[in-house]
Amino acid sequence: MKTRLVHTGISLLLIMLCGAVNDSAFAGPVAVENALPAAACNSRLLHRQSVGVLLSEATMANIEYLNHYREFAEHNNAMAQLEPPVRQAFVASAQPLLAVQGVATVLKRQFASVTLYDNLDALIAARPDVVVYIDARSRLISRQNSAVSVDIQAQFFTADFAYLGQARGVAGKDLASVWNLSTSVEQVAQEVGSQQAVQVDALKRFDDSVGALVGAHS
Repeated sequence: MKTRLVHTGISLLLIMLCGAVNDSAFAGPVAVENALPAAACNSRLLHRQSVGVLLSEATMANIEYLNHYREFAEHNNAMAQLEPPVRQAFVASAQPLLAVQGVATVLKRQFASVTLYDNLDALIAARPDVVVYIDARSRLISRQNSAVSVDIQAQFFTADFAYLGQARGVAGKDLASVWNLSTSVEQVAQEVGSQQAVQVDALKRFDDSVGALVGAHS
């Protein structure tokens, strides 16, 4: 058992020295006013409405960040030194489209139709009843960071881009114990795997927030 713990400690030291990814993809919220015009409005959000979704540049950058994180966990030589359960936990915890797909699922439960658009011009041409601007960001653990953080925001607008409200889901967890050299393989794998649970928790909170917002307009 002692040898196994030492092996785990050496392996974790390797990943700390090499680092997993650049954390620059995670930053504070970007004001949606920079992307879309907004004005006060008394319009309502209704279940029968159609929804057009736009992703922020930060959301797209976050998808790339998670792709890189997953690629690193799967193919980097340092990661290959990890015990298999730990390495697999790193791979499984990075699901690049989890937030976007989760947001789409949440919106589909509340509205008649939900369509994702590549750009603002295409959305304007389609003219859905409601425009939803998504800003989803996550930060997973690396040598620079011992905490997993997820922040999912949605700004709601009318077809004319008058502001209707915001929904948000935030979750986080400190995983400093992962870097403890005396932690067992099973414990490390469980802690690393909890990153995915944090992402799911943020989506649940986002779901509750969207439900509350739509309910407030009913």
